[in-house]
Amino acid sequence: MIWTIIRYDAKATWRQLCVMPVVAALLLGTAIGADALKIPVLKEISLVLAVVAIGGLLAVQALICILNYWTSMYGRQGSFTQTIPVRTSTLLSGKLLYAFIVGVLSLIATAVFTLLAVLYYVDAEVARYVIDQILQQAWTNAVILVIASVLLQLVCSLVIVWSVITISSDEKLWSLRWGAPVLGLFCTYVVYEVGAALFMLFIPIGVRMEDPGVGDIVMEGMWPSIVKLVQYDAASPEVLGLGYVLWAVVLAVLLLVLARRHADRRTSVR
Repeated sequence: MIWTIIRYDAKATWRQLCVMPVVAALLLGTAIGADALKIPVLKEISLVLAVVAIGGLLAVQALICILNYWTSMYGRQGSFTQTIPVRTSTLLSGKLLYAFIVGVLSLIATAVFTLLAVLYYVDAEVARYVIDQILQQAWTNAVILVIASVLLQLVCSLVIVWSVITISSDEKLWSLRWGAPVLGLFCTYVVYEVGAALFMLFIPIGVRMEDPGVGDIVMEGMWPSIVKLVQYDAASPEVLGLGYVLWAVVLAVLLLVLARRHADRRTSVR
């Protein structure tokens, strides 16, 4: 049933989801073509717009998925969606998995567009060096760690947003309509930022930012580095705390449990 939900959401949103990648591709192509043809004004404007489109690709795609989730679950379509013979938490899981697939594809598209732009606008030798480095470092531990951390952050962000929207569908908040999820997301953002700061400072895991051992994972929070920064007027902290990743996972799991329970017991269709 989850894959049926994914197919339904894909059918409902594929047109909107295709707009931003096509726009980004057209703008980047226009910028490259204008630069090749030496058209002075067009190449600068199209390049700036292409950078904005590529940089905002993931955010726009996520917003489309958020709007689809809200309207299909709690808007006019919600009355039909809620009649599907599955638990509401199953609908939540299917739509969340669909958003994750869209997010991964958006990250891939962003990386491809960025790579194409870099390869065109840098020198040929630099471009060959970039390609060689990508091929050599493709499966190293550092690259795998970066990819895993990006995917983990994507999963946690989607789970948090979807869970807050689900919890905000409570019948007691019906009069607020869109204000309920907006207020919920704002409060969750504040809680996340405060918790992330505390976990970065005091959870004993981080990455060393200065020699010796720059880039090494150390069992140390950021608080000792902040103390040294204040006492000795250092230029930058020695350790960057990674506790915020753990906090994102904890918050996502907590909100997902509450959202699944709320979805099965107290869902209210607008």
